[in-house]
Amino acid sequence: MPADAQKNIGLIRNRTDRLSSHLSALLDYARAGQIEGEHGAFSLTHFADELRLYFNSNPEFEIKVEQDCGPFGAYLTPLKTILINLVSNASKHHDRSSGTIRISSELYPNYVEITVADDGPGIPKQYQEQIFVLFQTLKSRDEVEGSGLGLALVQKLARSLGGSVSVVSNPEVARGTVFTVRIPLNSKSKKPLNDTQGLAA
Repeated sequence: MPADAQKNIGLIRNRTDRLSSHLSALLDYARAGQIEGEHGAFSLTHFADELRLYFNSNPEFEIKVEQDCGPFGAYLTPLKTILINLVSNASKHHDRSSGTIRISSELYPNYVEITVADDGPGIPKQYQEQIFVLFQTLKSRDEVEGSGLGLALVQKLARSLGGSVSVVSNPEVARGTVFTVRIPLNSKSKKPLNDTQGLAA
């Protein structure tokens, strides 16, 4: 088969796989507001072991637990989905063949705060709102595989738990991006948690 034909078939296969993944991601997104399900104790250290197994196809990326506040009560499926998507996003959009992803958790009186920090190229400030919009990616899908749903799903899940997600990055000053997820403790409120809520408690 000519090289051009092989290339075209490869593109068709990649785009078919992408469509399948895209439809699956759409279904996940549609279900994201439904947080009924398993509620239990969540340990960041134990879940980091699961993350390492989940991403063992890319052993060049190290997942480190910088701080673990200890087990806390949470809806496990949405919280794990949030973290898997954030770690996947950090690995997928890294500009080097190896890197380090640091995760930490801190407990406050009314909420828990979890951060996922990478040492990638960073996200320019003008794009930091765009990344949470459905179907938006900062690179061509032929360059980086993705449905454009990952961070939109993260935001929807965090909000469905009454929490929030934010991003800090300034590639003009330093490499890296930090995502911070705040989830209220013992709450199924639909009201997002703002920066001051709980700090005065």
